Amino acid sequence: MSLQTLACLLLRCTMTWLFLMPVFGLIRDWDGTKQLIRLVSPVCVTTLAACCVASMIVGSLSLLLGFYAQIGAIFLCVYCVLGVRVHYQLAKTIAQSAVPGDGDALGVAGHISSGQKNVVLAAVCVFMIVFGSGPLSLTALLW
Repeated sequence: MSLQTLACLLLRCTMTWLFLMPVFGLIRDWDGTKQLIRLVSPVCVTTLAACCVASMIVGSLSLLLGFYAQIGAIFLCVYCVLGVRVHYQLAKTIAQSAVPGDGDALGVAGHISSGQKNVVLAAVCVFMIVFGSGPLSLTALLW
């Protein structure tokens, strides 16, 4: 097995883990999930929340297996961009309601860094959209 094959598998496993890890919490706290979605869109909140969770599950498994991974990466990229908006909105909300010296600066910094993490994940998804999921994928490149 080549180093390129190992690197692609590691990237696919890591991306899958990053997207599947929060799914159970999002489902368990469905009301909280819908509140997060309201930061992006005030309409069709339940439908959009369900689509986001489904995108996380289907998209990450698509990347892991290399089964139409380019399409899965498109869905995950859109999810990441929405996540950037959510984290920046949360940082803005905390900053506006913060009392100087009460420690909320850490919450603002946390959401900004989480938004930046989503930018990096979106960039990895764009890489996979363009180049595919690499060796040992179940399907070939779509374009």
